[in-house]
Amino acid sequence: FSIEATPEQVDLFQGKIDFAVRHCPKPDDRFEAIELYPEYFLPVCAPSFAERYGLGPDTRDLSRVPLAYLGMARSDPGFLDWPGWSDATGVSIDQGEGRQRFSGYGSNIRFAQAGLCLALGNPVHMFPLIDSGALIAPLGPETILRARWSYWLVRVRAAAISPVQIAFRDWLVAQ
Repeated sequence: FSIEATPEQVDLFQGKIDFAVRHCPKPDDRFEAIELYPEYFLPVCAPSFAERYGLGPDTRDLSRVPLAYLGMARSDPGFLDWPGWSDATGVSIDQGEGRQRFSGYGSNIRFAQAGLCLALGNPVHMFPLIDSGALIAPLGPETILRARWSYWLVRVRAAAISPVQIAFRDWLVAQ
């Protein structure tokens, strides 16, 4: 039994790998797929930033608010960015040029924590920062949106499964 982490999407039908954790839409019926957790996006910032820009649950216009944009390529064609979030929530944003772009997901969250911008983030990844009060969701829970992709534990449905593999699957799902 071994575990290997790779950003490559491995071919489970070759029989060399028993399970994969994938960030994707729901896999087709050739796979046994267990949703580990869905991905959500929520605008977050430091409390001081929300106060400085007067952000609250009634805010409907962010055109003068610095927003953090991810400037990296994503494999998820339905990745929720600010324009998609704005379309879904009806909250206006300035989609002009000159917005701050970050090369990694963690960078935009760190800048939001530092009080420099409002960032879209996954509450699962940010829970410790939200729980501690370092980040808040000033626009309220109504602005959290579920992404089209989730994190899935997948295996080939037709492949045999051993007791050790069952124990591993059950352990991972319970986490």
